[in-house]
Amino acid sequence: MIVSKTGYKKIQDMKNNLSNELASLMSEVTEAAEVGGNLWHDNFMYEQLQVQIRGKEKELLDIKEVIQKVDVLEDDIFLQQVPLGRKFICDINDKLEEWTIVDLYLSDPSKGEIAYNTPLAQYLISAKVGENIIIQIGENNRNIKIIEIDDSGLAKQNE
Repeated sequence: MIVSKTGYKKIQDMKNNLSNELASLMSEVTEAAEVGGNLWHDNFMYEQLQVQIRGKEKELLDIKEVIQKVDVLEDDIFLQQVPLGRKFICDINDKLEEWTIVDLYLSDPSKGEIAYNTPLAQYLISAKVGENIIIQIGENNRNIKIIEIDDSGLAKQNE
């Protein structure tokens, strides 16, 4: 999996937050055991905290596995022709839209930020200014014309 430096920082922040949440739950479970008189099998709060701890431990393990598998994309390395963070202005079915190709952990389609591995991004990554692309989404065809590719450098990745 490829991520930008910003995406990698976000993953690390998620890991740190999970570690903090887990530490907090561990202290709560100790308190719950004391309040319940060490009768853990009849202590609902204790049992609920144990379930939450197991969930957080699983999330933490998952995020650590992701961290081990990622390749951090340096700012000057390109995915095919377009680096992560490159903005495009497209005419999609006669409506101008701005898109930015980002890594998985920064993707937010409602803001025009799409992950590099989505089908739409794959078409845009290989496109050139003036090129018309027809993409089928569901049962609808979308006609996309690349109007402009931001050449001012990486848009969001370096913020």
